[in-house]
Amino acid sequence: MPCGPSISVDGDLPKATRAQMRGVTVEAVMAVRDLTGLDVVFRSGSSERGEVLSTPDQRINQPDEHTLEIHWVDHRNTWLTPDELGAATVWHALSTIGASIGSARIQLSSRIFDQFDHGQFDEPSRQLSVLHELAHIFGVGHSTDPNSFMYPSLETVAWITPADRAALALAGSRPC
Repeated sequence: MPCGPSISVDGDLPKATRAQMRGVTVEAVMAVRDLTGLDVVFRSGSSERGEVLSTPDQRINQPDEHTLEIHWVDHRNTWLTPDELGAATVWHALSTIGASIGSARIQLSSRIFDQFDHGQFDEPSRQLSVLHELAHIFGVGHSTDPNSFMYPSLETVAWITPADRAALALAGSRPC
């Protein structure tokens, strides 16, 4: 399972926003590490010095084996629909012991950093949006609880519920 994510950001986004995107992503990945017990270590793109700018080719091709790519994309492009805040795609590998995650890609929309009529996403909401997609990569599905961060749509109030914690702990019991 890919436990070493790389972060890339669309070079058309403002530098300050790119820095915020990296920061929120790092916080979400650290939360996954804490909640699952998985040894998640960044491969690239987690700092300004090591910034990786994504290209359209990277956002549409399957990542290399054992790779988790996280791409922040400008919401004005066509990679995500206008109402999507994120999408996770996983490629599985089959073996004699069953299916495992071979590689994965998450695309996150810059809309998470936009101003909305009812206010703006705060840092915890942004982090939960990223955490939501990361949880999918590690096998956690949607919740029917509208208070859960794993609910299929972003609600005004969301948190990590006890059921979410259990699902994430189970995800962490599998090898990385």
